[in-house]
Amino acid sequence: DGVVDMQSFMIERLRTEVERLTGRHHALLDAGRTALNRRGQVHEAASALLGATTFVHLIEVVTSDFPRLLHVDVVALCVEDRCDAGRRCGPNGITCLAGVAIDDVLGPGRDVVAGDGQTLTDDERIFGAGSGLVRSAALVRLTLGGTAPAALLALGSRRADRFPSGQ
Repeated sequence: DGVVDMQSFMIERLRTEVERLTGRHHALLDAGRTALNRRGQVHEAASALLGATTFVHLIEVVTSDFPRLLHVDVVALCVEDRCDAGRRCGPNGITCLAGVAIDDVLGPGRDVVAGDGQTLTDDERIFGAGSGLVRSAALVRLTLGGTAPAALLALGSRRADRFPSGQ
């Protein structure tokens, strides 16, 4: 009557540990699949950029093809002080950020910002009419060289978790 069955206790403990580890294993596999999928999307987008035959074609690839290739809802190309604020600069899809420094948008010394904060997603100067749709964004400084103005690539998604902070 005073004997304790340690075998059943140990089996139950191992079963619980295996279930816990299996859950972590699945989460790790899901994260790996997501990373692999996103890497493939970026490679496709890079290939499309390399296939552009002119600068205007390159801008068209970014503004027209990137949403489909990168599975985002809004893509904007912005430049500092080269046209009237918030207006498209010609038919090529570049938006002017007149009076707004890209350093003010990204923060001094930063080249990439990602997250779901309202400062990123509600800025009509960047996403224009699409700003109400955007719940998560990634903003990337573009250095075009020479005398070209400072530029910004903005990717926006209606999914709040698409671009986590610190990504």
